[in-house]
Amino acid sequence: MADVVTLTMNPSIDLSVSVERVAPFHKLRSSDERRDPGGGGINVARVLKRLGADVTAVYPSGGALGQLLRQLVDREGIAELTIPISGETREDFTVVERATGYQYRFILPGPRLSEHEWHACLAKFDALDRRTSFVVCSGSLPPGVPDDFYGRVVQAAKLASTRIIIDSSGPSLRAALQRGVYLVKPNLNELRSLFGEQLQTQADWIKACRSLIDKQQAEIVVLTLGEQGALLVTGNDILRLRASHQARQRRRRRRQLPRRHDLEPGDGAHHGNRVSLRRRRRVRGLAVAGNRIMPARGRRASRRRSQNAEDLNIPRPSALPVYQETRRWSFNNTAAPSKAGSGRSMR
Repeated sequence: MADVVTLTMNPSIDLSVSVERVAPFHKLRSSDERRDPGGGGINVARVLKRLGADVTAVYPSGGALGQLLRQLVDREGIAELTIPISGETREDFTVVERATGYQYRFILPGPRLSEHEWHACLAKFDALDRRTSFVVCSGSLPPGVPDDFYGRVVQAAKLASTRIIIDSSGPSLRAALQRGVYLVKPNLNELRSLFGEQLQTQADWIKACRSLIDKQQAEIVVLTLGEQGALLVTGNDILRLRASHQARQRRRRRRQLPRRHDLEPGDGAHHGNRVSLRRRRRVRGLAVAGNRIMPARGRRASRRRSQNAEDLNIPRPSALPVYQETRRWSFNNTAAPSKAGSGRSMR
């Protein structure tokens, strides 16, 4: 298999259109129609492929939409392992109202997988070899798949000495963390749900992330904070990654508009805040946080290659090159870590 294998248990075709204004009862003439392959792991694979990584996407597909999904993934030049299912692959859609810039997202639950079908997905990871360095499990689980499915994938991958990266929520995330993963990437709402607490302050966020590490549920925690950037916590260091200039501009624009349902920057750092991991033998542009890089409309993967993508590596936790200004702390066995220094953005 490839250096990086992504798993998307509930893939989708993401349809996006725009209309002048959304109104009830009337036929709404749309334009700018676009279809992209979607689902957490597939989005990760799309970005990694454009960064030059060796990646394979694993996902179930069925029906006419499943055939279209395979064509769209193939068009991206991504190697794939598909598992045939009897149900129809889902199609999610986004409507952009041009008059206001509002985005309306409609997410379908996806097809129900039989026990035989999800077992077939799991079997793909029983065959992992040592050439695979990372397995990225990202996205929701479809109906019919047990909550501990990602936990079973973690167990299978560990037998091949493969590092696991998990980006999910709810019971499926808990099950994976119980097995212990290399990296977990929750957003703030997912972290709050995981601990059942409000976690209002940065000190609360750091304490919660450190708790996952102390319990050996994760080696690295990347907490994404939307336009506030991200927080990266390891056993030794804490880094606060500021949001990109584009994200801060979007935030300022939103302050001038009524509250609306917007596309989240999602499972990753947005518009260039990409963190990559390094193998011992060679550097790969593994964009852990790049599974949703959103433009102004739709869910189009970033077509801009990262600046110095091959230089974005993590040789050790204490020397993390990142985009945008960061602030670094070191642990001192207290609830609130002390400030130890700061870094500047790479150019």
